Amino acid sequence: MYNRLVAICALALSSFACVAAEPSSGIGPPPADTAVTHVGISPESVTVQLSQPVHFVAWGGQTAADSTPVQLDWSATGGTLAPGASFSATSPGNYLVIGAGRNAHHPSDTSIVVVVSGGPPVL
Repeated sequence: MYNRLVAICALALSSFACVAAEPSSGIGPPPADTAVTHVGISPESVTVQLSQPVHFVAWGGQTAADSTPVQLDWSATGGTLAPGASFSATSPGNYLVIGAGRNAHHPSDTSIVVVVSGGPPVL
């Protein structure tokens, strides 16, 4: 009976070790001990017409050579910021779009959006 119990426990532990040793899929936030030291937003600055949307993307990494998409909390000083970091404004002016880090490991970055009226669309 004792040997059977030891064998069952050994089998259970080896199964757990196999599951725990699976490689990471790379999906999701970095581990808590991985510090993202820089974050960037693209475009850094842009000029658009009234109501012309502009989509922002964020990237970050630990060195200038490594960069990967990062999740940021987006805000703007005016206009409308739709889900997915798509900004537009119905009034001319200068606006800031801010991508704020979600934790202490992700710094923030800011982009300048100049909204103008009249003329052909700015590409």
